[in-house]
Amino acid sequence: MDIKKFISYLSLIALATCLQTNAIAQEQEEKVELIRALIVDGQNNHKVWRETTKMMQTYLEESGRFSVEVARTAGKGTDPDFQPEFSNYDVVISNYNGSPWPEATKEAFVAYVKGGGGFVSVHAADNAFPNWPEYNQMIGLGGWGGRNEKSGPLVYFDGAGKEVRDESAGRGGGHGRQHPFAIVARNDEHPIMQDLPVEWMHAQDELYERLRGPAENMTVLATAFAQPKFGGSGRHEPMLMTIEFGEGRCVQSTLGHAGYSMECVGFITTFLRSAEWAATSSVTIPIPDDFPTADKQSKRAFIESVVAAELGATKNVTQVGKLFLAGQPTEADIEVIKATGITQIITLRKSGEVKWDEQAAIEKAGMQFHELGFKQPDELSDEVFDQIRTLLKSNKDEKVLLHCGSANRVGAVWAAYRVLDQGVPAEQAIKEAKQIGLRSEAYEQRLNEYLSGNEK
Repeated sequence: MDIKKFISYLSLIALATCLQTNAIAQEQEEKVELIRALIVDGQNNHKVWRETTKMMQTYLEESGRFSVEVARTAGKGTDPDFQPEFSNYDVVISNYNGSPWPEATKEAFVAYVKGGGGFVSVHAADNAFPNWPEYNQMIGLGGWGGRNEKSGPLVYFDGAGKEVRDESAGRGGGHGRQHPFAIVARNDEHPIMQDLPVEWMHAQDELYERLRGPAENMTVLATAFAQPKFGGSGRHEPMLMTIEFGEGRCVQSTLGHAGYSMECVGFITTFLRSAEWAATSSVTIPIPDDFPTADKQSKRAFIESVVAAELGATKNVTQVGKLFLAGQPTEADIEVIKATGITQIITLRKSGEVKWDEQAAIEKAGMQFHELGFKQPDELSDEVFDQIRTLLKSNKDEKVLLHCGSANRVGAVWAAYRVLDQGVPAEQAIKEAKQIGLRSEAYEQRLNEYLSGNEK
C-alpha cells in the first residue's frame, strides 16, 4: 500500500475512533441518574389525598429528574404491615396525616433521615404525629393534634421583617378562610429560592398560622401575611422551611391543601426544587417562564394520564382519573362495575347491538344509564359530540364508564372532550385515543372536523 494512502487510512481510523469516543461520552453525560422518591400516604383528614398524591407523583416524574413510588398505609389505625424500605430512596415525601406508624417503622425512618436521607413534608403532614419528638424536629413546626406551648414556640415574622420566636401560651395550628395570597421570600440565597421573585401570588389555599414546634436548626425560606379580613393572625407566617436533622435535609411546605392549590405554578416549582434539594443538596430545576408574579397568579390545569385498568371481563379498559373507557361489558361485569364505585354508564351503542338488556341490568344495580348511540361515522354528528361532552362535564366528579363495542367509538368522542374540555393538545389526545381503542380513519376524520369547527 502507498505510504500516503496508509497514513490517510490510519488518520481516518483515528478520527472515527475519536468521534465514537466523543459520542459515547456525550451519551453518558446526557444520561442523568434519576432521583429515587417515595411518597407516603394512606390516611389524611384532607379527603383529596389520593388526588394530591397523584399530582405530586406526576409533577416529579414529568420533571425528568425523579422516579417515584408510593407507599400506602391501611385506611384506618396503625398498619403493622407498613414497613417501607426507606433506604431504597433518596427522598421521602409525606402526604400522610393519620394514626401512628409502627414503632419499628418510626425507628427506621428516624435512622434514614438522620443518616442523610431527604424528607419533604407537604401541607397537612405537619399536623401528623404530635407525640413523636423526632418527627417534630424534622418538620420544625406543626399544628393541631393538641400542640401547645409545650410543643415549642410560635414562629412568625414581624412588620420589620424580623423572625420572632414567641413562647407565650396557646394552641398550635390554625387558618382563616381560603384565598389566594402573596408569598414573600425571606432567604433568597438558598438553592430552593435562588432566582425566584421576592414576592409572588399563590393560588387559593389554606394559609397555615400559629404553627409551633422545636424549630431547631430551622431556616424560614418564605412567609405569607395572614390577613385579619380572612380570619388570619395579622402576622407573616412561615410557608416554606428547611430543617437540618442529623445528616438529613428536611423541607416543610405548608402549601397544597387541594388540587386547585397544587395547580399553582409556584407550588409546583417550589415543591420540585424542595424535593431535589432534600435529596441532593443542590437544585437544577429551572424557574419556568409562567411562574407567578407579585400581582398575578399562574396555574396549570392538572391533566390525568391514561392508565390501564380492569373491570371484570370487559375488554380494552383504560382509566383517566374517574373516567373509565372501555369496550362492551358483559352482564356478569355489572356487579364488578358497581363495586368499583361507578355511578354512571354511557353507551355509544345503539339499541339492538347488545343481546341482553343492559339498561335494565344497570338500573337494577342502582346506577344511571345513558344511551347516546351511533353505529357509523356519518351518524357521529356535532350534536352527538356536544351531548357526550356535556354529560361528561356534568358528571366529572363521579366515576363514569363510557363504552362502545370495542372502544373504537369511545376513542373518537373522548378525544374531543380531552381537547376541548381538558385542554390537551389535539395531537396528544389523538395518540391517546388510539391507545384507548380508536382505529377507524373515518372516525378520526370526524373527530378532526369537529375539532376544527370548535377552534377558538
